[in-house]
Amino acid sequence: MTRIAGLTGGTLPTAPTVCHECVWWQSRTGRRLDKRRWIQGTEEEWGAWGTVYYDDDGRLLGSMQYGPSGLFPERRRGARHVRVSHGLLEAVGDAVAVSHGDR
Repeated sequence: MTRIAGLTGGTLPTAPTVCHECVWWQSRTGRRLDKRRWIQGTEEEWGAWGTVYYDDDGRLLGSMQYGPSGLFPERRRGARHVRVSHGLLEAVGDAVAVSHGDR
């Protein structure tokens, strides 16, 4: 049975390593961003900003980040479905989802 947990600052260490320090989706082009501050503000305003998926043995299957598009400014560049090394961005209206997998 697949186990699911909210993606938060507490569960981030179990997410794919590309997510640990990456702020590409969360920052505006050319601007620096402190991921810890982004996480704190996002969790206060929105709560968990994604989901982490594990298999029966607790091994990571992948993760997905999601929330209002304002939390993911890179989405504003007009992309609806973009596949890059940072994952797959899917935007629907004013919501956004970024998915990653280690397999």
